Amino acid sequence: MNLVKGIRSIFADGLSAGAVKFAVVLSLALGSVTAALVPPAAVAQIVPCAIQPLNPLCVSQTRVLTAENGSAEERERWVEFPVTLSAAAGAGGVSFDFTTVSGTARAGVHFVHRSGTATIPAGLRRLNVQIAFTDESRANMVIEPDRNFTLVISNLQGAAFQQAGAFALTVTGVIVDDDPQPAADAPVITYTVSPQRPYQDQQAEFTYTIRRNPEVPAGQPYTISHNLRALVPRAIGNSAYYNRVLSEVVDLGSNANGSGALLTCTGGAVPGALTQDGSGWQVVGMQLHDGECTVRAAIRLGQMAPVGLHTNRMRVNDRDAHRVSVDVRPAVAAEFRVSRPVQAGETVGITYTVRGNGNLSHDFGGLAPGNQIPFQANPVRTHCEHGSIGGFYNYAGFVYIPNVRAASRPESICYFTLVVRFGDADTKPGVYTNTMSDGRTAAVTIAGRFITIEDNSVSESTEFIDLNIVLSEPAGPEGVQVGFETRDGTALAGTHYRPRRDPINITPGSTRWGARVWLTDAVRADTSDNPSRQFEVVLVNPRNAYFHDPDATEIAATATITDDDSGLFPDITIANATAPESAEYMDFVVQLSHRSAARVEWDFATADGAGADADTSAAADTSAAADTSAAADTSAAAGVDYIP
Repeated sequence: MNLVKGIRSIFADGLSAGAVKFAVVLSLALGSVTAALVPPAAVAQIVPCAIQPLNPLCVSQTRVLTAENGSAEERERWVEFPVTLSAAAGAGGVSFDFTTVSGTARAGVHFVHRSGTATIPAGLRRLNVQIAFTDESRANMVIEPDRNFTLVISNLQGAAFQQAGAFALTVTGVIVDDDPQPAADAPVITYTVSPQRPYQDQQAEFTYTIRRNPEVPAGQPYTISHNLRALVPRAIGNSAYYNRVLSEVVDLGSNANGSGALLTCTGGAVPGALTQDGSGWQVVGMQLHDGECTVRAAIRLGQMAPVGLHTNRMRVNDRDAHRVSVDVRPAVAAEFRVSRPVQAGETVGITYTVRGNGNLSHDFGGLAPGNQIPFQANPVRTHCEHGSIGGFYNYAGFVYIPNVRAASRPESICYFTLVVRFGDADTKPGVYTNTMSDGRTAAVTIAGRFITIEDNSVSESTEFIDLNIVLSEPAGPEGVQVGFETRDGTALAGTHYRPRRDPINITPGSTRWGARVWLTDAVRADTSDNPSRQFEVVLVNPRNAYFHDPDATEIAATATITDDDSGLFPDITIANATAPESAEYMDFVVQLSHRSAARVEWDFATADGAGADADTSAAADTSAAADTSAAADTSAAAGVDYIP
């Protein structure tokens, strides 16, 4: 009898009667011998939730967690799964583990696999789990069925699943194919980009091949267009000083049908009238018959075009149609270097190291509040290996290095050293970062006395856990003061540890300080096998010291109470297996690390690999308490595992 499950079921019935007592007789089966436990009977008492509403079983029964399926078009960055509680999370919040499982959508191909632990904070009822799509999926332009994958939620703490006795909850994520189904009279359009992944400030040529849909009458006229300039958005930053901020439509030549773009038709297709302007191209009156037409058009990407994948749509007969994408690579790779942490308001030298062929820009003034570059036409020192530059410009703190070019080598390496001032009297110490035009990060540390706190873990039989607070330099004559408080995680205040909330004073000259949190007698006396439990220790409002993140209002460390009991929950593994294709089935050996005191149960399922020759099945399996291994087979006839 699963006593805990039985108690939960009775509480879930909503009974309001008084306490119920009954006797429980337990026995243990050992082979063909039945051995009675001593003492053989015990008295159990059931107290309804109406009498004891704060009982943890009652709390979890009244706070139910549900999750919704998620869906998003494949061009989006991610899909969200709303996770909701029936009542606001209590102290310590509600936590759960989650992981993604491939379906027709494959991890690494269509979506980014993700697993971890999420927490709904105290007082809140909702949290969204985001799963990102891959660039390959977002760039896909083939019309195909929607794809799906699964999000599994398990190890729920502080709430219960809606289905009684459930150990996990699964929801489905759908990647919706957003390539528009062509209208019945739409043509078939494909395209290529050359080069396939162009650099910033490089010309990219698009070739569109347009064919008649066999289901459409030969004389159907079309108006087709594509806004090339809008494909790659405006560069970020102080763009007023850039040359070619936007992508420019390039004039490839002219013919009788128009100018700029090129149009050719074969097999009796009628080209219609082609025009091109600063935005893109358009053809009016194209009739394909049994032939095909080709449009060639080009853009020169902006010198500071944002790096990454960009997408927009063509138009056919005034309707959104085929999606077009281009993946922009950085023309240069830059490194921003400051030799050491600097004092706020200090004037020091910095170096930009630029490799490649192209242009670089950086909003140095926006890197940290108060940053300034003294007016100068050129850097203090410039040095290029195997290359040259077209100048160096400083526009109110905006660095612009144009036309880095290689000489007799695939790429150049240039160094730019200049004198700048970091911050001012109002700039807080901390680590400041922003992004240069090549997509890389620039960072600087404004020096100060920084305070951090370290994670720690102890076994549950320990009296206390010490958390080390660390200063980057000794505390000054006035010492360092900081607020300290504990916050529940899977470990609960009063149940597993004693809560604490008070100021800490770090004495002058100290660089480390220990903050102690005591464990409860109950958790120290616990002899059952449990997962490790965690809670947070938080520092707030430091005085005479700073957090590394200048925008942070608090920092936290994790305190872990590890379980030091063993025997109830062994580790479980499954071994690979092989079999000749003539075999009826395949056995997979499931192994326990040691014999379990209780029956072990698990779910299983098969998934396609390189081939699709195995029948798929899914079921629940069990292993007897005395066994340490079981054979799981994939035969479709049974649909369940071999039970030892």
